[in-house]
Amino acid sequence: MATAVACMPDVNEANPIPPLTPYFVMRVGRTMPVVPYYRPGDAAMEPAIRAAARDARAVLLANHGPVVSGRSLSDAVY
Repeated sequence: MATAVACMPDVNEANPIPPLTPYFVMRVGRTMPVVPYYRPGDAAMEPAIRAAARDARAVLLANHGPVVSGRSLSDAVY
């Protein structure tokens, strides 16, 4: 679903998927902003994701899908 939302035109970039369930809020947070699309390896992607993720646990990369992080790979998966 997140990938489909990331590909939609005119999506609410500040909060494209509303926090509909407690589980979503627990895992993702109250917001999941959309970051403009960057080609793989583009050095501008990292600062854009960092800025968007200040108040979010995950972001959507426009026309691509979710980008998540964690202290370890396992943390990012869960």
